[in-house]
Amino acid sequence: MRMLIVDDSSSARCFFKGVLDHHGSCDLAGTGLEAVQMVERSIQACDFYDLVLMDIMMPEMDGLSATRAIREMEDASGLGESERARIVIVSCLSDREHMIDAQYGCGADAYLTKPVDPGAIEEMLINLDLAENPHDLRDEV
Repeated sequence: MRMLIVDDSSSARCFFKGVLDHHGSCDLAGTGLEAVQMVERSIQACDFYDLVLMDIMMPEMDGLSATRAIREMEDASGLGESERARIVIVSCLSDREHMIDAQYGCGADAYLTKPVDPGAIEEMLINLDLAENPHDLRDEV
């Protein structure tokens, strides 16, 4: 799995990378603008991100604006659902308005509130079909 972690805090990027590293490769960006540019390059190279973990409050371009820009690029490129990144907004803001704007106004797939528990990240990956559920009883006889 190919992932992009976007946060202006180097310690947050390090934390998320540590949690996600065993799922695949993690690229890092410190601003929303940098993330949009990285996603644009990945689309041009047909080497799509599976997951973008996007902080909401950053300099240059906030996470909601960056998410909108990424979704517009994906639409303009004609990417199918399987090629589009799963975008998860991460924020210290837990109010309903930001959550609704992130998921319905910007096209994010999920919303996590900081501080984030590593178990919540694993659960989110399972819910987005980006990881296997280790407790899936369908595989048992």
